[in-house]
Amino acid sequence: MLILAGCGPVPMAAPTETDAPPPTSLPTATSTPTATPVTPTPTSIPARTLWLDPSLPDTLNEGLTVPAEVQRSVQEEGATYRWVLLAPGERATVETEWVFVAAAAFPTIPGEASSAKLRGQWQRGGGQALLVSQDTLAAFTALWGKPAVGAVKVVAEDDLLEAAWENRGQVVLLPFEQLSPRWKALRVDGLSPFDRDFDAAAYPLALRAGLTGAEVLPEGWTLPQSNYDPSKLTTLMLTGVTALARRTAKTINEQGAAYLLQDTGEWLRSADLTHVSNEVSFNEQCSPERAASPEARFCSVPDYIEVLELAGTDIVELTGNHNLDYGPEAYLYTLDLYRERGWAYYGGGENAEEARQALLVEHNGNRLAFIGCNYAGPEPVWAAETYPGAAKCDLDWIEAEVIRLAGEGYLPVVTFQAFESEDYKPAIMQRAGDYRRMAAAGAVVVSGSASHWPQTFEFVGDTLLHFGLGNLFFDQMERSQTRQAFQDKHVFYDGRYLGLEYLPTMLEDAARPRPMTAAERETFLIDIFEAGGW
Repeated sequence: MLILAGCGPVPMAAPTETDAPPPTSLPTATSTPTATPVTPTPTSIPARTLWLDPSLPDTLNEGLTVPAEVQRSVQEEGATYRWVLLAPGERATVETEWVFVAAAAFPTIPGEASSAKLRGQWQRGGGQALLVSQDTLAAFTALWGKPAVGAVKVVAEDDLLEAAWENRGQVVLLPFEQLSPRWKALRVDGLSPFDRDFDAAAYPLALRAGLTGAEVLPEGWTLPQSNYDPSKLTTLMLTGVTALARRTAKTINEQGAAYLLQDTGEWLRSADLTHVSNEVSFNEQCSPERAASPEARFCSVPDYIEVLELAGTDIVELTGNHNLDYGPEAYLYTLDLYRERGWAYYGGGENAEEARQALLVEHNGNRLAFIGCNYAGPEPVWAAETYPGAAKCDLDWIEAEVIRLAGEGYLPVVTFQAFESEDYKPAIMQRAGDYRRMAAAGAVVVSGSASHWPQTFEFVGDTLLHFGLGNLFFDQMERSQTRQAFQDKHVFYDGRYLGLEYLPTMLEDAARPRPMTAAERETFLIDIFEAGGW
C-alpha cells in the first residue's frame, strides 16, 4: 500500500495567505517522488503459560507434556492454562483420572469399606491408622485435606504389603495398578474397579485432574494416561461342582430353572467369562422323574441347560466323574449342546487328545489358558483314543503344558478333579504334589473342582491355590460345610493376574446358592483362613 501510495498524487497542504497558488496539473511521471521504505513494527504475540496445581500428586503430573513454547507459570492468576485437581462432581472438557483402592491382606474377613469412615479416619483419627505411601499421602491430602495426627501411617511403597499382612484387617490406600494377588481389594460404598460397569466418576477413591483454558487438548500436548482402562480388564468367575440331578433336579422340576439363579445370578452373569464344572451329561432319554431319582447314576433333562444359560456360562469344565453315567451317546450329545451355544469346554472331550487340549481364550488383551484333568476316576470316566471322557491326570504332561503356555505369554489356569476331602484343609497330595507343582511351572491360578466341602487357600509366590470351591448347584444339604461354597471372581488386567474377589455362598432348597449373611461369612472365613495357617 505504501508503494502504491507513492505512485499516486502527492497530497498538497492547504494554502495560506502567503503561499504560492497550488499547481493546476498533476506532476508528470518523471516528477513522481520515490517511496521511502517503511519497516513494519512486529506484532507482539503473548506467551502461553501453564500453571500446575501444587496439590496434585506426582502421578498426575509425570505424564503431562507440552510444547516448548508453553512456559511454566508460578502464579495461577493470568495463566493461559491451569492443570488442576477437580473437586468431586466438578468436570473439565479435558481431564484424566487416577483410581485408588482400599485394600487389606488377602485373609481379611470384611469385603467392604465405607468412604465416610475412611474419610472420617483421615480427617479425625481415633481408629486404626490407614497405611499409605508418601505419594498416596500427597494424593489424599489433596482430596481430603491434611490428615489428623495419628490418623495415617506412612510406609515405604515396597513395604506396604508386608505391613498389611503383619496387621491383619488394617486398611491400605494404594493406586489401582499396584494391586497384586496377595492383596484383597475392598469394595468402597459397594463399588469396585473389578466390576465391568465401574464408573470412576462415581467412585469416592478416584482423583481427577482437568485442564482449564482449552475446550480440546491443544496440539502438541499429551495428558497422563489414567491408571485404569476398562478395555484392559477381564473378569473370570470360577465355580465349583454343578450336578443337575437328584434333589437339585427335583427343585428345578418344581420351581423352574430361574429359581436357582435368583440370588447369585447377577454375580455369575456379570463376569466377562463364567465357568461351570458340569459333572452330569444331558440325556434325551432322561425324564424329570429319572433325573430326580436318588440313585447315584445321574442324568440331566436337556431342558435343564437353561440353568447354565441363565448363569451366563461361557466355559464348561468336563473333568467330573458322572458325565459318562449313561454312556458316550449322552456325552457327545451334551458336547453338541455346548457347541450350539458357542460355549467352549476343556478337561474332557470326544477323545483323549481333545480332552488334554488346553482352551485358549483372549479377552481385552489378556491371554488365558485353561487346562484340567481328573485324578479321582474311576478308570471308565477317562477319555481314551476313540472314546469320550475326562482327561486323565498325568502331572508330567500337564506341567510341560503349563510351562509351554506360560512361555508363550498365556496366563495358565489349572483345575483339578482330585480325590474328595471332607475338610477345609486340603489332602497332602493336593497341597504338596499337584497344586504347588503347577504353581512352580507358571500357573497363575490353581483351583480344585471336585470338593463338595469348600477348602482353604495358599500362595506360592503370587500364584493363588484354591484347593476346593464347594458346590455351585448340587443337593448336599445334610451338613453346613457342604452347603457352604465359593464363587471365585478372578481379575486380570493388562496381561497380568491381579487377584481374587471371593464370594461366599450358602445353599438353599438343595439347589439355590445365596450370598452368606455377615455372621455366616465371618464364621466361615475364620474357619477357612485358620485351615490355611493364617
